Amino acid sequence: MHQGHGVRSMRFISTTLVLSVLAFSLSTNAREVTIFGGFNYLDTETTQTSNTGETGETSSGLDTVTSGSRTGFGVFVQSFEDDGFYVNVGFQRTDGEYDVCVVEDCAGVNLAVDELNVELGWSRRQWTPFLEFSSSDIESQIPSAFDNETDVALGIGSWYQFNEDTKIKFKISGLRNNDNQAIQAGFQRTLQSYFSIDGSFTYPLTQDVTGYGFRFAFGWTIQP
Repeated sequence: MHQGHGVRSMRFISTTLVLSVLAFSLSTNAREVTIFGGFNYLDTETTQTSNTGETGETSSGLDTVTSGSRTGFGVFVQSFEDDGFYVNVGFQRTDGEYDVCVVEDCAGVNLAVDELNVELGWSRRQWTPFLEFSSSDIESQIPSAFDNETDVALGIGSWYQFNEDTKIKFKISGLRNNDNQAIQAGFQRTLQSYFSIDGSFTYPLTQDVTGYGFRFAFGWTIQP
């Protein structure tokens, strides 16, 4: 079943990319295209409670705690237009070692995640609101310990042009899946005419998940 979701996700994102490129090519507004590459880090602890039956008048359960961190490298291409189309297409791969513990019985599990992300929006004056579409491919030795759903995830956010050289970003992701909801705040700053830096901080909104993540990337702007 997960494979079917993954095929539909990739087809949907592929169609989105084609439409994005078409809109990009037909646009006549002044635009800038920036290619970024950088480091990603995520540290989380997730608690899952499974019902083991009833004891007297109360139900009992076992807590499965999954904790660990993963690091990786990501690349993304971003295009802003003056009062026009905005697109951001990115790919990142992260992996790391996680501990899956039931009471005091723990096992080490390697987790690898490939994620494709697309943001589509429209710039108007200082604001650039956008929608996010993303899909993840998760590999681990214990699939039941992680959410392996590969359907398209949705998010919403906006950029704000703080000044000529600096943009700030706010985004909420995982709107279709309460188990993966997160909030992200970030910035981009142009240091020279063609050189930029990008940074963001991520915090999970799900009640059973704690932790944080961040990204730091360097970019080079291509003037069409």
